[in-house]
Amino acid sequence: MFFLKILYKKFKYYFIYFFYILYFYFKKYKKNYKKKNIVNKFKKKYNKSKILNFFLLGPKGSYSNIAYIKYIKNKYKNNVLKLCYNFKEIIIKTENINKSFALLPIENTNSGSIYEIYDLLINSKLYILKEFNMKINHCLLSSKKNNINKIIFLYSHSQPFQQCSNFIKKFSKLNLINTNSTSTAMKIISKINSFSVAAIGSKNGAKLYNLFILRKNINNYNNITKFILLSNKNLITKNFDYKFIILIINFNKNNNKIINIIILFNKNNIIINKLEYRIFKNFKSQEVLYINFKNNFNFIKFKKILDKIKKKSNYIKFIGYYKINKKNFKLL
Repeated sequence: MFFLKILYKKFKYYFIYFFYILYFYFKKYKKNYKKKNIVNKFKKKYNKSKILNFFLLGPKGSYSNIAYIKYIKNKYKNNVLKLCYNFKEIIIKTENINKSFALLPIENTNSGSIYEIYDLLINSKLYILKEFNMKINHCLLSSKKNNINKIIFLYSHSQPFQQCSNFIKKFSKLNLINTNSTSTAMKIISKINSFSVAAIGSKNGAKLYNLFILRKNINNYNNITKFILLSNKNLITKNFDYKFIILIINFNKNNNKIINIIILFNKNNIIINKLEYRIFKNFKSQEVLYINFKNNFNFIKFKKILDKIKKKSNYIKFIGYYKINKKNFKLL
């Protein structure tokens, strides 16, 4: 006892300091432990209640369906796949149902822009959240193992016909039949079950509809499709690596206005990444300009330019602030 008293007197302040540190760390650990438990409980409740609907072009086996499996299915919990008959149905359902997203193809390296999508976005309430670039390898499919020269009718969506134009030119007797999607084409020829019919589709679709692959990679060189993910809510992130897409509508047809808009951006060193120009002939000639920018400019300057353009145009509509995904995925 005597020895302990001497030790205590000599190292009194060291003991106090040591126990103070222990108390402080214990208190901090307890707080963090409680916080983690609260966050985990909240996440569990949130994941159970939050069911996300993803609308895309069907039926099963379409390239939109393949893009969904690659980019979305495993990244978002509690997601429900909703397959639609056409692009218009996808947009209408996404606009009207809460916690809904649309996955749409917007352009291809061979067939160019998909104008049906651009035209639907004019009056749409949807916002672009993300883009995906996917390499597309088209196959010539048939329900029978037959000679390609015996095929008379070729079924597919209009886009794959353009993307496989070099291959199709070799067979002058082919009659091209348009369908709503490649998967619809595959479904049709599997039911017809004839030597004279074939479809353009994917390897995945061939397995799904029990079709034979007569020829692989029939598409033109470097065939990449850009898909966009849309929502009825504008979810702006704090990350500044995004693009703007601006939709400008002019009701009075005047080409000088468009040239002046382009000059105005160039003068202020704002680089236009992509520009699409469309004309609609309704009761008034309607002029639509889609401009895609990469964020490499002063936002205050940019806003001043938009204020000037507003005076020359009917209205300006933002349809997307989204991060850029540079990865390309090859279809299996």
